[in-house]
Amino acid sequence: MSFLKLFKWRKRSELERKGPASKKRRNGDTATQVIRRPVMGRVLPSLVVLLTWLVCAFTILYRAPQNTLDLVRGQRSPTSVVAQVDFSYIDEAETQEARQREAQKVLDYYRLDTTRKEQSLQAFQRLFDFLQQESEGPPPAGGSDTLAAVLDNLGERERAVLIAIFRDADNQRTFLETLNDYLQNGVVQADKEWITDRTERIIVVDQHNRKPLDQSKQGVSTSDLLTPEAAAAKALDSVIGNRGRIDGIDLRGLNLAAALAPLVKPNLAFDADLRRVAREQAMERVQPEMRLVNKGTVFIARGSTVSEQDINKLKAHALMIESSRDLMLEMKQDIKLLVISLLLLLIAAIYVRHQHPELVARKLSLIMLGTVGSLQLLIVWATEEAMHFFQAGIPVFVYPALPLTLAPLLLALLVGKKAGLSAAILLPPLIIVVGDKPSEVLVLAIVTSLVGVIAIYKSRTRVQTFRAALWILLAGYLVEAAYLLHNGLPWHHFLYVLGVLAASAFLTILLVNLLLPLCEFLFRLTTNISLLELSDLNHPLLKRLQLEAPGTYHHTLMVATLAEHGAQAVGANTLLTRVAAYFHDIGKLANPSYFTENSFGQNRHEELSPRMSSMVILNHVKEGLAMAAKYKLKEPIREAIATHHGTSLVYYFYRRALDSNQINDAADEENFRYPGPAPQSREASIISLADSCEAASRSLEKPTPQKIDAQVEEIFHNKLLNGQLDHSQLTMAELKIVVETIKKTLHTMLHGRVAYPKFSDTEPGEQAKKTAARKPRSADEGTETVDEPRRPQPEAGGGSTDASDRAASIRGGDTIIIEPGTYDNPDRKEADRLH
Repeated sequence: MSFLKLFKWRKRSELERKGPASKKRRNGDTATQVIRRPVMGRVLPSLVVLLTWLVCAFTILYRAPQNTLDLVRGQRSPTSVVAQVDFSYIDEAETQEARQREAQKVLDYYRLDTTRKEQSLQAFQRLFDFLQQESEGPPPAGGSDTLAAVLDNLGERERAVLIAIFRDADNQRTFLETLNDYLQNGVVQADKEWITDRTERIIVVDQHNRKPLDQSKQGVSTSDLLTPEAAAAKALDSVIGNRGRIDGIDLRGLNLAAALAPLVKPNLAFDADLRRVAREQAMERVQPEMRLVNKGTVFIARGSTVSEQDINKLKAHALMIESSRDLMLEMKQDIKLLVISLLLLLIAAIYVRHQHPELVARKLSLIMLGTVGSLQLLIVWATEEAMHFFQAGIPVFVYPALPLTLAPLLLALLVGKKAGLSAAILLPPLIIVVGDKPSEVLVLAIVTSLVGVIAIYKSRTRVQTFRAALWILLAGYLVEAAYLLHNGLPWHHFLYVLGVLAASAFLTILLVNLLLPLCEFLFRLTTNISLLELSDLNHPLLKRLQLEAPGTYHHTLMVATLAEHGAQAVGANTLLTRVAAYFHDIGKLANPSYFTENSFGQNRHEELSPRMSSMVILNHVKEGLAMAAKYKLKEPIREAIATHHGTSLVYYFYRRALDSNQINDAADEENFRYPGPAPQSREASIISLADSCEAASRSLEKPTPQKIDAQVEEIFHNKLLNGQLDHSQLTMAELKIVVETIKKTLHTMLHGRVAYPKFSDTEPGEQAKKTAARKPRSADEGTETVDEPRRPQPEAGGGSTDASDRAASIRGGDTIIIEPGTYDNPDRKEADRLH
């Protein structure tokens, strides 16, 4: 079932393509049409991407060969040596410093002297043996001088306490085990002379170079090591505990630990050989400090004395060149760059298709995008190759010198800010991939391009474009200064980079100004700079309009004001809107007197048939396009000339022809209709609305804000219902904003004036009474001056014959033409008044 539905859908699509799509659309037909897209329209985007990719391939594959220099130590380098490939070398100075720092981190080694530990334990054992005899005589045979000195220094109370404590064998064993533990961790001298000029932490090892199990990786803190007196005190505490008296003897005031301290021998000895071996091992574990030199970097400056490290750099560079000359490796690298560049181009194409459909729809705009992008790649490539050729390839100077902002600035002026910002984001990655440049260039390109586009897109004169160079210089210098600080380059490089950036920024702007007219001519584009030149009211066509059709000239200025305000309200191009409005009615110069605003009260159409009058009226669009082509006016201005009446009907003369039976069939209606097309761009749509509203406002008697609003709303709805805004790029919300803006502007343009009293020779008091007697009865009456009505006369221009004007009232010789579709209602007041 689903397959049959699919088949029916395909058949229906084919019928739609063969049927309505091939027929000419009639006025008022709002049915959806399927437009057959030409083959070239489908192939051209792919062709542009392919040609741009070929330019990328050329810049990737073609690189001028560079030779390395053979230098010796102590020689002055005759030129700057630039890295042809990325390579690494060992920084001997940094490596040696790193090894020294690692060696200094090694702690001092101290060895436990087990002999002294045994001597301390044996001395206490002899003391215990002597105390057990409870004798006050000389020490037993075999005693040491130290033990004799200790016994001599003991008082009666201390001797009694020791006898009482160590009479018990358990106490002796506990004391000796505790003391053995502290001796195992190491006991130091009391004066701490042993840590002079040494670290606060040490590593303790035994006679087999083994660390105790309870020792941390950071060694032992010297503050945690015990002195002989502290070790004796802790051993006594393990036996006595918190008791204050023993056998009735008060322990207060007794310093037994100080008396026993001479028997505890310090057993830590500094081992210099062990520390030296540990430091050597630590230095061996340090990896050599490698320094990466990026391709294009100068690693030996011109005129510098070649050092041993420079020789190492040259050797590493030569080895890397030899290893990188592998044909397969080079081919793989090139293929990788080609694939990445193609992917980036496809991403850019998809982005442009979705974000800038107006550029894709126009063939010349699409070709322009490919041309400008390719030109950017070629100029960057040529600049870099030229600097390398002249041995000026120092990256700190090469990268700031590249014209990285050329394409975004050109597109910002040619197309607009949105296109420029898109190029500022999409092009830098492609430049980096094609040129195989570091990320520094990517940041520099994006930052300077974004700043440059924002600074230049509103420029209306060539002088203003050079202001963007200052912003590009400032943004680029901030990026480069950060790079210089990060890499620790000398201070004079900051000045060099500033000079290079300044030259690059101003030369780029100069190149933009040189390419701008050429791009406008080749791709038929319009920029604000050329529009500003056309906005001069001394243009030959505008001067002719002032002299030969002053009424049309005044109408043109009013329409320009209305349209400019409307464009500003919705964010359209105000300069383009004003300039296009200046020229939208230049076709009336062919027959100016046949239009009411230039007729000076004479109706030239009385002598002509309705069909002939309509031909004269309709012809002003054709004549305007011919004059625009003769004076080489830009395409948006020609669009405004062709579309400001759309496909509306000159109803006044059509009705006259209908009443006089000069119309044979419905096909004759086309002879009374403007050729169109309906306005499509935002600016042309606004001009069409402004033209109709300005012309219709002349028909109002005593214009008030309410009358103006009703008139503008009627014109807007009439254009909307008759399909004159179907192809407009303005949304409904934007159209409403334009209508409201036109209303407000017309309120100020059609404001009333206070009727001032005429000068009289009467007395001031009498004159005041007369003035008071003439005081208006209402605000409207006092602020309006009603002219005598003139003879009605049809107008075919100045907006008075605009097909979008539904009002058919005639006042002061101004005729408002009704849109198609309204004349068939005989009850409408406007139609009755015209009839």
